[in-house]
Amino acid sequence: MSKVGISTACFYPQDTFLSFKEVLSANVPVAEVFMNSLEELEKSNLDRYRTEMAAHGTEIISFHPYTSAFESLLFFSEYTKRLSDGIELYKRFFEGAAYLGAKFFVFHGERNVPTFSRGLSEDGVICEAYGRLIDAARAFGLTFTQENVNNHRSHCAEHILKLRELVPDLMFTFDLKQALRAKQNYADIITAMGDRMCHIHINDFGDHECCLPFTGNVDLPDVAKRLHDIDYCGDYVLEIYRTGFSDISELCESLEKTKKLFCK
Repeated sequence: MSKVGISTACFYPQDTFLSFKEVLSANVPVAEVFMNSLEELEKSNLDRYRTEMAAHGTEIISFHPYTSAFESLLFFSEYTKRLSDGIELYKRFFEGAAYLGAKFFVFHGERNVPTFSRGLSEDGVICEAYGRLIDAARAFGLTFTQENVNNHRSHCAEHILKLRELVPDLMFTFDLKQALRAKQNYADIITAMGDRMCHIHINDFGDHECCLPFTGNVDLPDVAKRLHDIDYCGDYVLEIYRTGFSDISELCESLEKTKKLFCK
């Protein structure tokens, strides 16, 4: 049965480990860690997470790097030598994620803005970058996933369908708020990801954009139906901006409602 957890990103910019302890205080079975510095990848730091995981019986299922903000520069720029640098950097993240037992690595990818001299990446560039990233992640036992993200090429169903065709081994993370921020029909994105969706950031969308499930305007029962239609059976992680809730009790209340709707 699917499980529902919380991402440390909900508490950003609080220290990531302190955020993780807050996540654990909600007694969640699964969690996502959003690492915010290279220093946090040190073994002595990661061992603290493993100790807390063992004490609470919580599994870290997904890992998100802070460098998502400049993945265009690392992997899709016209300066092709930089790709190898990016791969080596991400191997450090892959190693840290694997040490924590994560299953999925979340990637934002190329921004929807042409580069200085080339424009948006051509198919060959896309295939090489994703191919090398997927292979590097797989070597650490990780599934590499592309998230749908506002202001990125992955914001729309059309590009997701293109990635499905170009990169047969690529899996996907669905984020509801990102679809709505990008003014996209979430149903189209769910359908485009289809059987290659393996992870979900669940949230809601209202007057202040991202908010806790059941506090916004989204027809969440319809979202649940769409996911059922594609036979999604993975887990869900609440990923809400810190301005979207007051304290952990609100997260816990939303988590329980989310569990009742999505984990039948």
